[in-house]
Amino acid sequence: MLQEYPMLVVLGLGILATFAVVLKKHILLSMSPKALILYGHILEFALVMLLFLGAEKIKKPKWTPQLIATLILYASLMIFGTFGLLWLIKYKSISKFMPLMAVVSTFLTFIAGITLYKEKASTRDFIAILFMCVGIFLMKWK
Repeated sequence: MLQEYPMLVVLGLGILATFAVVLKKHILLSMSPKALILYGHILEFALVMLLFLGAEKIKKPKWTPQLIATLILYASLMIFGTFGLLWLIKYKSISKFMPLMAVVSTFLTFIAGITLYKEKASTRDFIAILFMCVGIFLMKWK
């Protein structure tokens, strides 16, 4: 059913991501970023293990050097991204930098999809990205 309504999934994930950032800001008022990362990763590991133990059919990947390098790069980006994000959440205004990060991420994902995966993009898609960038510029403009 959810495959028929991808925008509903996107909306739900956006709401959850926003809620998570607000909770992180609240938690960081009484905990250090390193402690939050440690406890968060312990909890995430436990939940993933429960998921794997409960899953009956998991497709086993073919372990190629390219897949291993990609996984290492992904894990490194996630670790450094987590430290950077938590620093921003603790010391900066989330109402200013989170929308900027969303636009940068959207723009780069859009470009990657077009160039790396040959996804189709219309003129309307390019105009929407431009409006997002202009909107963020207006938020930051004093």
